[in-house]
Amino acid sequence: MSGTVSPGNVKISDYFIAALSLIAITSYLPFAVAALLSEKLAAYHVTIGLIVSLVYLSMAIGSGLSGVFTGLGLIVGPAVGVALIVSQTSAKVISIQGLLVSTFLAGVIAFFISIPWRGPGESFRAKFLRKLPPAAKVGVRGGIGGFLASTAIRPYEEMASDLSKYHKVIALFVAFVIILLLAEILQRYALSNTHWFSKSISERKRNLVILVLRSVSFVVPVSFFLILYRLNVFQQPPSILPHISIGWPPPVPMFDADGWASGNPFDIVAKIMIFLVIILFVFITDIPGSPFDILESRLADERDVAAKTIVDKSFMVTSLMVIINPLLSLFTSVYYAENHVALSGDSAHDAINKPIPSYLCAGFFLICSGAFLFVDFPVVEMRRWLLVAVSPALFCLGVTLTARALQRDDELESRATMGPAKSYFVPVSLTLILTHTIGFELALPLGICYYYLDRMTLDRATGDNDSVPSDGWLDGVFLASAIIALLLGLIRLGFAE
Repeated sequence: MSGTVSPGNVKISDYFIAALSLIAITSYLPFAVAALLSEKLAAYHVTIGLIVSLVYLSMAIGSGLSGVFTGLGLIVGPAVGVALIVSQTSAKVISIQGLLVSTFLAGVIAFFISIPWRGPGESFRAKFLRKLPPAAKVGVRGGIGGFLASTAIRPYEEMASDLSKYHKVIALFVAFVIILLLAEILQRYALSNTHWFSKSISERKRNLVILVLRSVSFVVPVSFFLILYRLNVFQQPPSILPHISIGWPPPVPMFDADGWASGNPFDIVAKIMIFLVIILFVFITDIPGSPFDILESRLADERDVAAKTIVDKSFMVTSLMVIINPLLSLFTSVYYAENHVALSGDSAHDAINKPIPSYLCAGFFLICSGAFLFVDFPVVEMRRWLLVAVSPALFCLGVTLTARALQRDDELESRATMGPAKSYFVPVSLTLILTHTIGFELALPLGICYYYLDRMTLDRATGDNDSVPSDGWLDGVFLASAIIALLLGLIRLGFAE
């Protein structure tokens, strides 16, 4: 793979920092998947704790396989989007068993169409994605981003009907979203090589600062969960301390004989075939969930056989996981979009070009899988608590994907993506997605604050003060007005009756 550095250029601490960054920014996803699938799998005695354990196990296997075959230090894990589709599919339409069988068969087909029979980059799946119209690629990126963001804010749409009871929860959601967005802005500020902050400390210390900022993605869901417990706004507060419950071997709903005993065989087969096509199409067109998107700019060089080979292998790795996951009561796996974040920086980027971060992450996930295998959470209401706790991080991921969708392909960079386009499109995405949920009076100031804060840090980081016309004091007035409006809106919401 071109661009891969020699081991002497990367220290062991770089690999640990890269691995910890990936673990931090994806820490909420196993709980999001568990919250989405728990209701469907409850009939088969698959508890939330066991689902978290199985998700971590899938992440360990997928990330390890990816490191072995692609040589990249990236994370593979169950897709939140497909878990959401499954959670919204009525059992009257198709059973959970039928969905698992459809996923298994989709994985088998995906594996064969991912094999480059005629040479590197010549698999049907690679050709399909290359031929996908640019407008469709924008739709895929934006559609997945909007899907995740709308999922994150859906609980708050229901809470809006009883504002006197849930006003503090909604205010906390907005506050945590602001914290996550500020952490993202500060990350790009710290990643700059031209600002005094970057010049005044060593690269190792700067990477540690960036790691701390990325850890906000872990701190926010945990903090939100603990605050929800203290507020006691939902019907039954769960016990924070789980109880011991050995969940191995886990049940496999796909092989449950009782579930297949009822129903017309022709009807069951027809539904499985229909959902096989749906899941296969969703899986192979998930552009943000593949290194194809990360390495797309490099694939423009027809001579870069190594990059094409890596993409081919990444396709086969995720297809293998789609075959394995139904045995774990899970569905499709993808390369998490957060891998883009870990490709930022210098030494961190070089470390990702080696498989060691994947192995470190796989080891951590395996330990987590073992830990959650022996514990369970005592109440059904935990599902709602988890969905609300992870919603700010899930929402910010959706906004980031939506903003990336609106950028032109030549503006998408595998590293920090610090161009002016992101300063423009993130506020656009925020305002579009949030206006109908939290109101125009909060969505617009939030978009304005992000724009001006991001432009300020970008100009100082790059030394480019002419990229956007500035009126000095007038910009300050706009920013101050937006901050005041945002604070007043949060205060009003926090004290609503």
